[in-house]
Amino acid sequence: MFRRKDSISRVPNLRVFLTAVAKELGRDESHRVGELTSSIYADLIRNRTVPEDGVLQFHLDKYILSGLSLYRALQESRVGKEQALTLVDRAFETWAIRARNLLRIPGRLPFCFFFMRLLTRKILSAGFPEKGWKIEWKEVSKERIAFNMESCYYLDILKSYGAPELVPLYCRVDDVVFESFSPHIRWNRTKTLGRGNDCCNFEFSTRSGS
Repeated sequence: MFRRKDSISRVPNLRVFLTAVAKELGRDESHRVGELTSSIYADLIRNRTVPEDGVLQFHLDKYILSGLSLYRALQESRVGKEQALTLVDRAFETWAIRARNLLRIPGRLPFCFFFMRLLTRKILSAGFPEKGWKIEWKEVSKERIAFNMESCYYLDILKSYGAPELVPLYCRVDDVVFESFSPHIRWNRTKTLGRGNDCCNFEFSTRSGS
């Protein structure tokens, strides 16, 4: 839908976001929101404090600031705060569904939980370093993988930008991605820091009969 070769292409995930926004605002208005998002994003990038950890910088630049830029652009486009949150949520959902569809390929394999059990610690260690997340492991067994996140880089950063209300939307991305990516794995999480709880309690378990 958005084929113009301009600054829109430089904001991570923005083309996916605008696909969702266009359904509500129309193509012309969503393109204007996209250009404003690009301008806000460029300003945030110029003025950010760059984390020493490269993985944290990746999260900041690709995910946090892109979502924050869209949220601010929607509000500057005379969209009220509640509608802006709704539209960002729809944009994140579109992005999450694409990620879930990619995971469904290995998720169909009957032994996917076995590989998940082997790789989860390594993935979390590499992708969610201690400088950004405090993780308490509860169980890694043949039937269950469980851990709590007791601090969250997304929450800390978005609080510093005055937009903690965006954090539950990022939490819902996990729900959309994991709730049905595999017929062999059950996703369960009842608490998140972004929703005001004391931790994010992640749990993956094998489905009975799988």
